[in-house]
Amino acid sequence: MKSGSPHEGLLAELLEEGKAPKVEYACSRARQLAKAGRKSLIWTSFVSNVELIAQRLLDLGAVYIHGGVAAGDEDDEDTREGKIKAFHDDSSIRVMVANPAAASEGISLHKVCQNAIYVDRTFNAAHYLQSEDRIHRLGLRQDQIPTIEILECRGTIDEVVRGRLNFKVDRMSAVLEDPSLNVDPILFDPATFDVVDDFGPEILTGDDIAAIIDGLKKGEGE
Repeated sequence: MKSGSPHEGLLAELLEEGKAPKVEYACSRARQLAKAGRKSLIWTSFVSNVELIAQRLLDLGAVYIHGGVAAGDEDDEDTREGKIKAFHDDSSIRVMVANPAAASEGISLHKVCQNAIYVDRTFNAAHYLQSEDRIHRLGLRQDQIPTIEILECRGTIDEVVRGRLNFKVDRMSAVLEDPSLNVDPILFDPATFDVVDDFGPEILTGDDIAAIIDGLKKGEGE
């Protein structure tokens, strides 16, 4: 969806639906991983979510990055570079919370973190693939296996976003003749904390999405 679209605000509202159970799961999972001695990277598209989750995980030393965090010297803990360095070097910092639009490029975290949790995603396939690549890089030991958990609530816009992203990633993979673009994440339903294994490969066109959004807008007006 292009920036400035008249449906952009509605999409943001729809993506916010089901936020509470997903935030609860992400925080619970981060604590579980920290207890096991593992760091985690939590992705969410909303600045409010980034700061909320980081605040809730302060006891795990959580740091965060979004568009409002300025670039600067890595020795300054308030800068983007400072937060990245702290996550790399400080064993007491177990969590980083980030916005893919601000932190999907130029960050290599794979040597210290192999667990990523997506609270939500947008239709931007480039941001998604780049963010995923932060922990999925060459140079990992054989025992370092990246794990990506994508949180979805059944019957929400999450399913539409997944369908579109799968379609776009498959198209990019075919055009670039790069099968590595095909990802195989672990999907969780945070409402039940169960692994999801029965979501069909729903492929939606732009017209399908427009129809869904138009239908939702009409429903709000009734």
